[in-house]
Order: sequence, then structure tokens, then C-alpha cells
Amino acid sequence: MNVVKESTGDLTALLKVQVSSKDYEPKVESVVKDIGKKAHIKGFRKGKVPSGVIRNMYGNDILADELNKIVQSEVNKYLTDNKIAILGQPIPKTDEQPQLDIKANKDYEFSFELGLTPEFEIKLLSNKTKFNKNVIGLDDKLMNEEIERIRKQYGEVSHPDDIQDKDVIQLELQELDSNSLPKEEGLKKDTPVAMDMFTTKWQKEVLKQKKGSTINIPIYKAFDRDKEDIAKQILGIHEDDIKKYSADFAMTIKEVSRSAKCEVNQELFDKVYGKDAVKSLDEFKSKLKEDLKKYYDVQSERVLNTEIVNKLIEETKIALPDEFLNKWIKLTNKEKISDEDLERDYKDFSKSLKWMLITNKVSKDNEIKVEHEEVLGQIRKSIAEQFGMGVQGIEDERMNEIVNQFAQNEEHYRKSHDTLLDEKLFNHMQSVFTIKEKEVSLDKFKDIAKNVHKKPKSRFKLF
Repeated sequence: MNVVKESTGDLTALLKVQVSSKDYEPKVESVVKDIGKKAHIKGFRKGKVPSGVIRNMYGNDILADELNKIVQSEVNKYLTDNKIAILGQPIPKTDEQPQLDIKANKDYEFSFELGLTPEFEIKLLSNKTKFNKNVIGLDDKLMNEEIERIRKQYGEVSHPDDIQDKDVIQLELQELDSNSLPKEEGLKKDTPVAMDMFTTKWQKEVLKQKKGSTINIPIYKAFDRDKEDIAKQILGIHEDDIKKYSADFAMTIKEVSRSAKCEVNQELFDKVYGKDAVKSLDEFKSKLKEDLKKYYDVQSERVLNTEIVNKLIEETKIALPDEFLNKWIKLTNKEKISDEDLERDYKDFSKSLKWMLITNKVSKDNEIKVEHEEVLGQIRKSIAEQFGMGVQGIEDERMNEIVNQFAQNEEHYRKSHDTLLDEKLFNHMQSVFTIKEKEVSLDKFKDIAKNVHKKPKSRFKLF
């Protein structure tokens, strides 16, 4: 057995695995004998099938399986022993794969292309790098607007036929084909939408309609939201699936809901915060301000972290083996990837990959990791947030069972782990950077948030 690594570029290499007949023949013979003991073949008693017959019938398949096991084991061992960090997995060089022949009893050589993980420095990770953290000022105007929103939320609801600018309308959305006709087996979704979610142009258009009206809309231009938010919140699809559906929909107004504002009194206080939790307007405003601050602090943190991601990706020089990665994407994605798909979406993939490399390096250099018990704690927290007051009556033993059930779901466990890791990573990076808080109005904050590019997300899977 021999493994040889040949450099083919700054970030690519060719790995050649040479396997002699001495390496594979004992394993092949063992499998042949085992099959011979179990096979039911006409003309032979069970367990008495000669090895030569098994070799003639199944020999090349057995050889292929055993060689594959040997080669994969040797490749992994070589990479581990030599501490070679790669991107993705080795790609078999198909034009150099040998023709297998069980009867030849010869040596074989297999070749694999490697994409090597680049080395780089994160020069921005210092106190010389400055960020503004935009904090929303809770002025009287904002507080009054929030109180008015709550008065409307808890007010009496009517269902008129006409539409006004503060109404919530229940929509039926039907995907259209290129001829503006309902698409066969197209996406169909019922969803409530507040009028202020529409763009100014489309608000004017919708206000002309009434209950039962149907109009065609360009779904991603009609709403004042990011494309990804429209996909998730309005169409109920994952942002990765946007391209699977048309951008044109028929919108039917099924119902109109209009709330009359309720009085600001003890009855409202009890509805919002529970019986006698607050007993005066001042207490209500104080509690409301506290809740708003928590909510907007989360939004401020999210925007800041997104700015950190974008800046680190843009200004950290990381070379990638692009040709290798393009080939790897085509080979490993379940859906067929065309050259046009790659040209359009590779940029997002490379950004996502660079961010993964950056976070891996920051985690390793600073020994940032998430323990299993921390993940269980995060799962417990998410269950509490999801079910709210309902978990208070659950005994600890039963709660532990629920947490463990969630933890056994691989995807749920990974998301909980990644949430905690992100939190630790951003806490560390923010402790290094120089961050200055800057108070802004809600409108100004919305403008800032709208112009901050979201964290890169690739439609192609990472490693």
C-alpha cells in the first residue's frame, strides 16, 4: 500500500493510492468464502459453492467493494496522519480510474483531487476595527404609537367589505404561469396581511379593492419586505426554494378585519400583562418601555452582527480553489446543477464558505466551543419560549424527557448548537472590536437595517 500526494496548484493536490494484490486479495477471498457458505445456486448444495463459481459470478463487484473500503480508509488515514485540511471530500479522478478484473490479480492505482483549506489572517479582529451599534431611542412618539397599536390589537374587530389603510386582510394567493393563468399544481397559500406591509404603490391599488376582489401582483415587488421575508412570512416557503416558484400571483381578498381601539384602562392592562400585574397608566408605560427595549435591543444586536459578518467577509483575504469547488458542487448536490446555476449562485456559496472558515478559525484560535449540556440547556430554553406558560406545570423529570427527545433530532440539535456557538462567537468578536452605541429613531433604524445585507446563505450545501 502506498499513498502519494502531488501538488497541482496553490490550493489543490492529487492524491494517488496504490493498492497491491497483497492488500486486497485476502479480503476478497474472505468475502468469496462467506458468500459461498450462504449462497443458493442451482446445481450446488448450500454452503458447498466453489470459490471459482462465486468469483466468476460476483468477483468484480466484490473486488470493487473491497477496494473502495481499502482506498477510503487509506485516504482518510493519510489526511489525518499528515494533518491535511481539505474542503469538502476528495473527488475521484474518473478519467484515471483503473478497469477492475478479478482474474488479473494485479495492482491498482486510484487518483483523487483535493481542495485544500487556505491559510489566512483575520487582520480586522482587533480594537482598531470600529462599529456603530444603532440603538433605537424610545421617545414619546414611539411609545404613543405602541400604545395605539395595542389599543387596536385588543379592540373590537369588525369585518367590513371595504378596505382602509389600517386594516388586516385575509388573502388567498395562487401562483400563476407565464400566461398569467393559475399554475397547475402551483403554490396556493392563505395568509393574513396588514395593509402597511404593502409598498406605497400597492397600498393605493389594494385600497381600490373590496372583499372578494382578485388582482394579479408581482409578489416580491408588492410588499415592503426583503425577498426572503416575503417567502417565509407570506408564502410560507423556505428562502432556498424561492426559485422553484413563479414571482407572479393572483391575490384574492377573502376577508377584511378592522379593529376599533379599546380604552386605556385596567381592563386593557389586565389583558396585556395579566390580572393586576400593573395598576396604573404610568406602570403600564414603564412595563411597555421595558418590553420594547428588550425587543429593539435584539434587533440592534442582529443588525450589528450582520454588519460584522459582511465586513469580515469583504475585508479578510481568503483564496479558494474555485475550479475544484465548482466541480465538487456539481458532484455532491442532489439536484442537477447547471453551469448557469453555478455562475449565478457561486458568489453566495463562496461568501458562506468564507464565513464558515472565519468562524472555524476564531473558534479554534480562542478555544470557543459548545458543550453537550449547554445544547440541552438551549433546547430547554427554546421549548419554554415556544410553549410559554405551558411548561410551568411540567415536572422536571417529564421536562427532561421532552428535552432529550428534541435532542435526538439531529437537525434540531445542530440548530441549537449553532445558535449557541454563534452567540459565543459574536460575544467574543464584540469584546475585541471597538463598538460605539448611537441612538437613532425607529425610522432611521429601519432604513439602516434595510440597507444592511443579510448574512450570506448559499443554495448549495456546505461541508
